[in-house]
Amino acid sequence: MQADLVMFETYGDIDLNEDPCIFTGCGHIFTLSSMDGIMDMAKHYDIDPTIGDISGLKTSSEPFSSDELKSCPTCRGSLRSRARYGRIVRRKLLDESAKKLTAWSNRTHAELAERLASDREQLMTSIDTALKPSQDIKLDGSQLEQHRAIKKLRTNTRYRRAFATRHAIQTFADKLRKEEQLHQRVRDLVETARRQNVDSPIAEFTFSGVELQLREHLQANSLLIRCDTVIICDVVSMHNRSTAGRMESVLKIDFAANRALCDELAKAARETHSIRQEVEGQLLWAHFAAIECGTFDAADEDIPREAIVYREALNDEALDRLTRAENVCERFTGNDLDPTQGMIVEINDVRRMLNEGVSTSEMKMVVAAMAKEFRGTGHWYRCQNSHPFTVGECGDEVKDPEIRVPKSLVTSYCVNAVVAFGFMIVLLFFMGDPEKALGTATGWPIIQICYQAGRTLPAANTLKAIVIIPSIIGYFNSSASVSRLSWAFARDDGLPFSEYFEVVHPKLRIPIRALALTTTASMLLLLVPIGSAVAFNAIVSLAIVGLYFSYLMPCLFAFMQRLNGETIAPSAYSWARWGVVLYGSASVYATFVIIWICFPTTCRWSLRI
Repeated sequence: MQADLVMFETYGDIDLNEDPCIFTGCGHIFTLSSMDGIMDMAKHYDIDPTIGDISGLKTSSEPFSSDELKSCPTCRGSLRSRARYGRIVRRKLLDESAKKLTAWSNRTHAELAERLASDREQLMTSIDTALKPSQDIKLDGSQLEQHRAIKKLRTNTRYRRAFATRHAIQTFADKLRKEEQLHQRVRDLVETARRQNVDSPIAEFTFSGVELQLREHLQANSLLIRCDTVIICDVVSMHNRSTAGRMESVLKIDFAANRALCDELAKAARETHSIRQEVEGQLLWAHFAAIECGTFDAADEDIPREAIVYREALNDEALDRLTRAENVCERFTGNDLDPTQGMIVEINDVRRMLNEGVSTSEMKMVVAAMAKEFRGTGHWYRCQNSHPFTVGECGDEVKDPEIRVPKSLVTSYCVNAVVAFGFMIVLLFFMGDPEKALGTATGWPIIQICYQAGRTLPAANTLKAIVIIPSIIGYFNSSASVSRLSWAFARDDGLPFSEYFEVVHPKLRIPIRALALTTTASMLLLLVPIGSAVAFNAIVSLAIVGLYFSYLMPCLFAFMQRLNGETIAPSAYSWARWGVVLYGSASVYATFVIIWICFPTTCRWSLRI
């Protein structure tokens, strides 16, 4: 067995007095010098140059300080059972656990946020048709007491899905508590052993706060509070829309406990440098205050003076908190990585509620602004606040999309036009007899052209493959896009059997049923030419007409606006005076296609299909 990985000596040829060996848990033997080199011991420990023994720690064990998890060079077995390398291996294992925790947290948070957005949409769309019985509502005390009061309402069945989502978010947040994280569990085990063995010289195990993934816990708590706002906003909206003519019901609310939780969220986020969660804490505090102030009727003469003063003070403090949150957002305005992205819109909506009073439509608008997404997979990094994070996609969101996206579209169009022109020149040059190509027995002129250009069947097949293979690859892209659109329609109840097609596969993470629907439709469409080519052309023409109508209408309206001299909002990317020419030519071309695509391809037409 080869033990020296430098001199390639076997175990029997090694002098153990000069170079001791270490036996791994998987049964392999290596010299200490070889394994120390693989484990990069000199990076983590001070080595005595005279005898080669470890004399002390060189650096503290920082998070993500190791690039890879070192293992047995022969079989990749674990080295965690070898005490000499335990510190290095366990440091990497803890790092991997932090990565897995963050990845799981981000993935679960995205799922729950999407689920909450779906519940919020269901409540908003059904509020006009829901029964609104007259009932007194009192929401005060702790969150638990508020939930009990909501569940006792006559409309309690309306909130079953939302409360189920809240329970899932609460369970998710509990799993991210400080006491449940691996670093804290290791610390608790060491501390228990140290206290049980008083005579043993076990040092107290301490670690910095950056070891714990507290940002994920704050993120879950923020989502939990947002879920409460969704439910409470709907309860208040339902009360405000009570059926006219019935006895007026009473609504009494006190969200002091909710605002206290928002304070705790903002304070914890400030201590852990979680910028977004700090802003969310201030924003949610102001949101609860806006709902409470919105139910206050200043024209009611029976309201005591103390209540009026309390309402004004609450409103002023909420506005002050929004100003502080806005100041934090402005510090990151224009940065490539803005942790407060999208928060300004919510801040402005809540400020409008405070300044102008809350209405049902405004409340729905604020709740709708809460829907957000999170993406996070890929390479792992730590920000300047020591939070682990991932890059979702290599490009992620485009910087300055108002300018760069139109430029990329125009550039790609010009490049494709040049390439298509070159392809057309080559095609015309090698086409040969046009009548022979158009009258080919295959029914596809491109096949005859490839044969006339290649002069042999292998060459013709090669040329056809150059066209067919990109078409097949393009089908996968279009299939993914169309299946996504079908799933979106099903999610919004826009298709028959929407509940069936909106399901996303739990393991594959794709809308497999929507994909099967679009694939089946494509396969069935391919069977139509077998029965009637005329019917197939009619179906394709109808689809093309609809597509070009979607192009024609915006181009035509923009063209008419410019001709009439109407004021058009300035844009970051503009063609100035060329816009009239482009919109006009696009409208003419789209009209030309819409008219002529419906005509038969030959003069030998027939009314029979």
